[in-house]
Parts: sequence; C-alpha cells; structure tokens
Amino acid sequence: MEIKTPRGRVFINNKTMKAELEWGADFGRELSYELGMDSPLQRFADDYILRTMEPYVPKDTGMLYKSATLGTHIGSGELRFIAPYSRYLFYGILMVDSVTGSSWATRGGTKVATSTKLNYHGGDKAGAHWDKLWKADNLDTYVRQLQSFGRR
Repeated sequence: MEIKTPRGRVFINNKTMKAELEWGADFGRELSYELGMDSPLQRFADDYILRTMEPYVPKDTGMLYKSATLGTHIGSGELRFIAPYSRYLFYGILMVDSVTGSSWATRGGTKVATSTKLNYHGGDKAGAHWDKLWKADNLDTYVRQLQSFGRR
C-alpha cells in the first residue's frame, strides 16, 4: 500500500510488513516557505501533539501514524491522518456492506455502521477517538509546555 503527496510518500514493504516514510526531494524548501507564515508557538504546539499522540493511534504496521506525519503541515493547527482507513479507525465502529454484510464492501457498494466496536492493536492506550484519549492524559502537560515555550 502506498500514499503519495507532494511532501513524500508512505508505503508498506510487503516482504517485511513495515511501514516506511520517504520525504520528497523538495520537502525542505516547501516547508521553510510555509513555516514562515505560521507562528512559532503554533508550530511548537502541532509538533508536540503529533509526537506525543503516537501511543494513542492504533498500530498494526505503523502506517496510520506515519500518514499523519506526512499529511500534517506543522504550524497549520490541524493534524491530518491521510491513510484511506483513518476515519474508519478513528470512529471505531465496524462497518459492513449493506448487501452482503461483509466488512469488505463490494465495488460501488455502501457500508453501514453496526453496533460492534473495533479491537485495536498498538498498546493499551490506542483506541477510537485517539485525540480525546491523548487529551485526557496529556492536557495539563501540554498547557505547561506551551506556557514555557511562550516565555522564551
């Protein structure tokens, strides 16, 4: 599986089953231009949240978290998980094909939500709505870090 953006790509090596991140050749130049428009505090906040959120993001191959690394523009105020299945895992509810009842949708088929919650890999902190899980554990530390950064 591969996800490409102008900033680079994330792919799974089928032999080793490891997700790999490859930055685009022009990434540094693009980033320095973008960051010139954002505040240092916002860049610090985005970077801090992205780095500390990893244990809360479900992990099988690691590609979901790496898709956020690739999809997020540090300083934008928004973390973007760009893997095609991000939303499905974020909400944590099994969705099945409306006709076959299979979790694999038929071409052109429609999926419907069930009452079955998903089981997650990646440690005891990983789960649905990982932003809320992160916030419950890290908000106080995050606020202190922002205050400390703002005093510099």
